[in-house]
Amino acid sequence: MRTLTSGHFIELWKEFWTGNREDKVGGGDENLAEASQEEVIEGLRKSKRRFKLYPVLTEKGTMTILDGKTRKKADPTWPEQEIEIKDPKDRVLIPLHANYRRQVSKKETQTYLLTLADMLEKEGVQPQEMVSKITELTPFTERYVRKLLPKKYKMAQMARLPRKKLRN
Repeated sequence: MRTLTSGHFIELWKEFWTGNREDKVGGGDENLAEASQEEVIEGLRKSKRRFKLYPVLTEKGTMTILDGKTRKKADPTWPEQEIEIKDPKDRVLIPLHANYRRQVSKKETQTYLLTLADMLEKEGVQPQEMVSKITELTPFTERYVRKLLPKKYKMAQMARLPRKKLRN
């Protein structure tokens, strides 16, 4: 099992997913979002019998699953890759980057972004800087982050934008 540092993992994902991604949460099959948990697990079992794609990502030392809980439910022997966590925010950032490749509900993504915003606030990031900071750390566009965060961050960020002059 190969170990990556969390920073290296995040940089690899950013490199892999650079390009015009617009505001999509990820690629993936839209029908998958409507599938039941059991259907997803069964589909993963079929995939694993044929290919060993996307290892389960675990935290080095604790073996806490960072990404791949459903894959582990499908097969407890699913291959794993350990990731060394350098910063507690990495526990939130890794699933965001790992899941960018697939369709993830807005609610799930929003939960991660709100958790990250809370962590960043505790580190001293001001509300008016939150959208920019989260955009810097995640694979999402500023517009998409602003769309998912509550007003407390949007209003502060929008106040910084230059206003257009109205013509008479």
